[in-house]
Formats: sequence, structure tokens, C-alpha cells
Amino acid sequence: MNGIKKFSILEDEMLNSLVEAVYDSELIYSSIDLYSLGIESPNEIDAAVMSAIQTIRRADLSPQQHFKYIYLTDIKSGNILHDWRMSKMGFLLTLLNANTTNLLINQLKIELINRIV
Repeated sequence: MNGIKKFSILEDEMLNSLVEAVYDSELIYSSIDLYSLGIESPNEIDAAVMSAIQTIRRADLSPQQHFKYIYLTDIKSGNILHDWRMSKMGFLLTLLNANTTNLLINQLKIELINRIV
């Protein structure tokens, strides 16, 4: 039993912060990028993200590794907006889960599948 080291609360918090920082470094995509692809509604993006998160959970993976909900402030207007930061897998899952009639989004979905097949 002497080989087991119990971390103090401070050390545990530091390790959690390190893990979060590593996850954050992979979150290079933004849900705002989906607007430029043709998704028009924040509700549509949120629904697609929620579906993607459920997919990741059901695959027994950590959603924190692929998604982070953040707040942004528009300096000019003072409005507070929300955004999702995503890993590459999170972004592609969100794109695939987008329920839209937008031609570009649907063509991108087909292109992603064609690259795999």
C-alpha cells in the first residue's frame, strides 16, 4: 500500500486543469463556421451539436474532449453570444447531424461519406 499516492485536492485540481487544457488545445473548430456553410439558425446548430454529443457518449467517449460551450461578447453591441468549440471529430459529427435543406451542407455530407467509401 505504500506505493499508492493520494493526491491532495490542490494537486487533483491541477491535474484536472491540465487535462482540460489538453482537450482545449484540440478544440480548433467553431460552430460559427457552420453559419458560413449555410446553417442559418443557432437552434439548428445546437440540435446538431446535441445529437453529436449523444453519438460520442454512446460510443463511450468523452464529450469534453470534443465539445466546449463558450460565451463570446460582441464589443460593439455589448451582446453576449454563445459558441461551441469543437474538435475535428466533433465538427464533422455536428455537420453530419445537421438537419437542413441547405444544398451545400447536404453535398458536404455526401462528400464525407464518399471519401470513406
